[in-house]
Amino acid sequence: MRNDTSSILTHPLLQLVYYLTIFSIPYYRWRTLSAQYPFLKIDWLLVMFLASIVVPYFLLQKRFPETLKSNLWPWILLFFVVNLISSCLSRYPSAAFDGVLTLILSYLFIAINLIFITPEGFCRIMPVVLGLSVGIGAFLTIIGYFFHIPMFSVGLGLGFRGAGPTIGANNMALMCIFTLPLLVHWVLYGRTRLSRLLALVLIVVNVLGVVSTASRGGFLNLIFMSILISFEQRRRFNPRYLGILIAGFGFAFIAGLMVVPGSYFERQKTLAKGIHSDPSLSRRSGYLKVGWDSFKENPVLGKGTLCFGKVWAKSITARRFKMEERPAHNTYMDVLVGTGILGLIIFLLMLWRAFTNFSQAKKIFRSLGNIEMASLVGAYRLSFVSVLIYFFVKSGIEHKFFLLALPLSEVAFRLARGEEKGIDTEVPNSD
Repeated sequence: MRNDTSSILTHPLLQLVYYLTIFSIPYYRWRTLSAQYPFLKIDWLLVMFLASIVVPYFLLQKRFPETLKSNLWPWILLFFVVNLISSCLSRYPSAAFDGVLTLILSYLFIAINLIFITPEGFCRIMPVVLGLSVGIGAFLTIIGYFFHIPMFSVGLGLGFRGAGPTIGANNMALMCIFTLPLLVHWVLYGRTRLSRLLALVLIVVNVLGVVSTASRGGFLNLIFMSILISFEQRRRFNPRYLGILIAGFGFAFIAGLMVVPGSYFERQKTLAKGIHSDPSLSRRSGYLKVGWDSFKENPVLGKGTLCFGKVWAKSITARRFKMEERPAHNTYMDVLVGTGILGLIIFLLMLWRAFTNFSQAKKIFRSLGNIEMASLVGAYRLSFVSVLIYFFVKSGIEHKFFLLALPLSEVAFRLARGEEKGIDTEVPNSD
């Protein structure tokens, strides 16, 4: 599938740089090279290095790589056009075009992923890189939470929240949850006992990492994903081990009650007390109200790309909370306010296309009897779903795990179609 471009795309140096970029994603606090020049970030410098190699190469070849093709591009480009039109009409042009620039950089990252994810990378390297990278971050989050280390935690009224090396606690929670389906797949299909044990340890670390963030959204996301993972892998659960499984969960639950501080449970209880029980929940309610009012003013094209912060700052609700510009803490609301119902519909169709890519790929692999690949694609699909759940509680249209999941869906579909047509795609076959 890659014989036309393999000499450049699979070059060890470029592959190393690419996976260093992926590995660096959880380490937001350490990616900036200089406080004086905050735009100089290691991950984007690595991306620009890759782009500086492949773009001239393919221009000289007078053709672009086949791997850059995707059924996602029509929706991605259509979404960009709507954002551009909305921003041109915005009363906040500076903020709106900053948002457009964010989209352009996001699309560059999507393209780099499409180009450099090889079959071996999709099947073997990516799960390991994500598992180890996030696992280390989760371990630092645990240390920050339980030992109150400021470098890896943030203060909170009910105690400390672990944040690890990321931009914030909620972000760390998502990253831990994003990798869980892949780690479960790793446990079930690992080649050696040692690798399966490592994956099991990383699962425990990631779950404790979610707990350490004290994230309410992360707590709910973890519950949903645990149910979905159990359903996804239900055929692999041997009834003989059901008792051991129940006992294991019981032990983990009791251990959690003994180890986790009471402040964690107090924070989660606020979810059942209503929006007025906690200032943060009350603010989130305010974000939704302001966003809905803004949508009614500009229902078709919105106020401009990522302009919710400007809308919020001018609202009466913002004065009540004595806060300046803030994101909507809901990606779907951000899109609705920025680009209206037209932009939101296109955005949702783009998400559906990616979800369908995963689903069709899984169906094809299962029909071919390749249960291992069907499981891996199902795991990637659940990782994508975890991002969609996260979008209900945070603004993250430029989140790199989201921008990674989109091209992963295309690669999954491409590999499945190749296998279906009898093309050697280098994917592992079930024993």
